Amino acid sequence: MQFVNAGLHAPEIPNRLQKISEVSQYNTAYIKRQSKKSLEILC
Repeated sequence: MQFVNAGLHAPEIPNRLQKISEVSQYNTAYIKRQSKKSLEILC
């Protein structure tokens, strides 16, 4: 049963990793936009 369970859960792992990387890319873009805005305000 262990092997069957491992086989079922294996495809979920890359999907989760992809979601995480998408979220972190979005966060990075957001932070860059925010810092650009705050720089414009300071100038």
